[in-house]
Amino acid sequence: MSLRKVSLRKALKLFGSAENRLISALRDDIRAEIRKQDGDDSGGGDFHVGFWRDAKDHATHKFDLTAATRIRIDSNKGRQRLYPALRTGFLQWWDEFRRLSNEGFEEIEESIHGRYSIPDANAYIKVENVLALKIGGVTTRIIYPYFSEQPILSDEAARMGLWLMAKALPKYDLADMVLLDVLRSKGYSTVDTPLRGDEESRFLDRFNRVLQRWITLAKEDYAWAA
Repeated sequence: MSLRKVSLRKALKLFGSAENRLISALRDDIRAEIRKQDGDDSGGGDFHVGFWRDAKDHATHKFDLTAATRIRIDSNKGRQRLYPALRTGFLQWWDEFRRLSNEGFEEIEESIHGRYSIPDANAYIKVENVLALKIGGVTTRIIYPYFSEQPILSDEAARMGLWLMAKALPKYDLADMVLLDVLRSKGYSTVDTPLRGDEESRFLDRFNRVLQRWITLAKEDYAWAA
C-alpha cells in the first residue's frame, strides 16, 4: 500500500485536503496500488521531479532555471501551466533567501534522506530529494519542497512538517531546516514558525485518520484490500 510508505509532502497535502479532494486522491492511490499488484507500474513518476532537479541546479550554479523550464516545456506541453508558476515561485523565494547572507553558497554533496517510522500503522514517512546547502562554509540549510496548488500549506501543517523533518534527519539540526511552499514563495522554519510541542500527536492523529479512510474505501471497492 503506497500510503504506508508516503512522502512527507504527499502526507501534508492529504492532511489539509477538503473532503472531496481527499476521497479523490485516496481513490487514485488505491487504483495505482491495484495496477502495481497487477504488474503495471507505469504511473509516470512524480510530475515535479524534473522541476526540482532544475531548481537545485539553479541554486548550485549548474544551470539557469528559466532556461531549464523552457526546455522542460518544449519537451512536454503538459508542463506549460504549472512549471512556469513553480519557476516564478522558487526564484522569488530564492532571491529573497540569497539576500539574507553575503556569504558564498555551496552544495552539500552527501545524499541526505531519511524516514520516520510509524510502527502501529506499519508505515513510514519519507524525506528525500532535499536541497542541501552550506553557507559561508559554516551554516547548513536543508530545504524540502512542497509543490501542491491545493491545499496551501498552513502554519499548522508547516510545524508538523518541520517536526517530521527533524525526526527523519536526526543528523541535522531542526534550526537549519526549511519547508518550502514553492508556489507561494514561502519558506517555513522555526525562526518564524516555532514548534508548539504537540506536533507529534497532531501528525499521528492526521495520518491515522487518513489511513483509516484509505482502508475503508479499499474495503468498499476492492475485495482484495484488508
